[in-house]
Amino acid sequence: MKKFWLIGIFFFATSMLYADSRDKLIFALGTGNADYTKGAFNDGETLETLSFGYQYSDFYSLELSYIDLGRVTDRYFPSNVVTISPDVLTLESKGLTIAPTFDFSLSNNWSVSTRIGLSILDTDKQWAGGTVLEDFYLDDTGGTETKFFYGFGLKYDIDDSMSFELNWDNYEVESVDVDAVYAKLNFYF
Repeated sequence: MKKFWLIGIFFFATSMLYADSRDKLIFALGTGNADYTKGAFNDGETLETLSFGYQYSDFYSLELSYIDLGRVTDRYFPSNVVTISPDVLTLESKGLTIAPTFDFSLSNNWSVSTRIGLSILDTDKQWAGGTVLEDFYLDDTGGTETKFFYGFGLKYDIDDSMSFELNWDNYEVESVDVDAVYAKLNFYF
């Protein structure tokens, strides 16, 4: 928890350095695909995000987001057990993210962005199958993880009050990499 507060104070302190008269409130909605990549996870799931933030200048903003990375299923073969049917592991992850975003202008309306921030994700784990005999697996039902994430984006400014983004972010959920590709519509006030 101390890390979270220290990083939050750092983001707030540095944001004051970049503030100018073009500051705006941000409200954003997004949807896309979360691709879980490890083990038998070769499945993607619908991603949804809702963001609130503050744009301090043309090149710096800070956003707090709710993100739902969906629900995926993996097949698992326990060690030292002969079985025809594998056990099934299901992961469902959602939570909050906080990240500063740095925009670099390409033209009047186009810009690229980069961000690194904290994800606080609550992950539910569910096991199904008859061969999981070890209490370690049955008792592990997930939990809350606080980890860093990073991402890149391409943004098109429709006008002063609206923009459209295509983003890629990388998260870690229960030691599984999640590549999130999504579109986002930003509204500025």
